[in-house]
Amino acid sequence: MPLPILPPILSSLVPVALFVPPWLLITFISTGLFYFWVSSWPGTRVKVKPMKASKFDANKVPCNLDTIVIGSGSGGSSCSNILAQSGQKVLLLEQHEDRTGGCTHTFRINGCEWDTVSLCCLTYP
Repeated sequence: MPLPILPPILSSLVPVALFVPPWLLITFISTGLFYFWVSSWPGTRVKVKPMKASKFDANKVPCNLDTIVIGSGSGGSSCSNILAQSGQKVLLLEQHEDRTGGCTHTFRINGCEWDTVSLCCLTYP
């Protein structure tokens, strides 16, 4: 039975599909689609205006915000970064005015430096 007439790109893949496992083809195609999606992310075209952290003042908060993220730990920082790169106006709030939050900062007790993860492990065995 002769092969049906295929577009040139598909006809070049027919010999490959006979020798390559389907899971590898699916992985290769999905990786290519993901790379195309990431390379066309609007973050390269959107102008992000970072601002230096300062003590909270209600007069400094813009009126036309799209999203407010509370907590500047790993999740809050990542989320606000992605939202800002997608074109939203984001306000990131943190209770500490001199460092980021969550598991991303350290502090000193009796001359020893601790991070929040090790303190949680010591507090809750």
